[in-house]
Amino acid sequence: MMSRPSKTIFISRSLSDASAFHAFKKWEWKIIDFSLVEFQPLGFKQEKNYNWIFFYSPRGIEIYFENHIIREGTRYGVMGKSSAEIFHGLTQKYPDFIGEGQSDTIAQKFNELPGTEHVLFIKARNSRNTVQEYLESRGKHCTSLSVYENRAKTDFSIEKADILVFTSPLNAEAYFTQYTLRKEQIYAIGKTTALKIHELTGYKAPYPDVPSEEGIYDLILGELKRSGPA
Repeated sequence: MMSRPSKTIFISRSLSDASAFHAFKKWEWKIIDFSLVEFQPLGFKQEKNYNWIFFYSPRGIEIYFENHIIREGTRYGVMGKSSAEIFHGLTQKYPDFIGEGQSDTIAQKFNELPGTEHVLFIKARNSRNTVQEYLESRGKHCTSLSVYENRAKTDFSIEKADILVFTSPLNAEAYFTQYTLRKEQIYAIGKTTALKIHELTGYKAPYPDVPSEEGIYDLILGELKRSGPA
């Protein structure tokens, strides 16, 4: 079995111990993992009850449930399995809807559920509001509640990496505000992040069907298999 040449991977989030990315260490690859975005909780108040409460991000779930509890008669939706796990950890319940795939697919599936005529979206102040906008275009009544603000960091240093993995458009924007594209391979967690990378650099970054670390890991592994024997 041929060993892989040593590489350095940067991913724009802190990895959990269970992350698929740690498997790269078996080839003695170096992993640099930290976010290029900083978060600031906002003061907020939920004025009334809603049929559904939908969370765009794990951060929104954490901040919301610092001051709120599960409401009887309200159903809850989240984006992705990692958000579902955080929701469960904080409430001891699983959400009623777990969105899988790209945001447009999630919006279509969520729109088909009963009771989505009256939805509260928990979000960042500068969220792209993809699911909310889709429902509103179908005549649904939606309210948004900003519970935090995310801003691109300006004071950071990253050593040269062979592979760059961006987990949000804002992380990509922060990186390419400070660094220019060299000869790195770039991967995006989803379509909107890939579009931002292309806008900033002209690079068409591949992204998985389901936006997750596991999906990106499989993409990188597939490239390795195509490039030569393991």
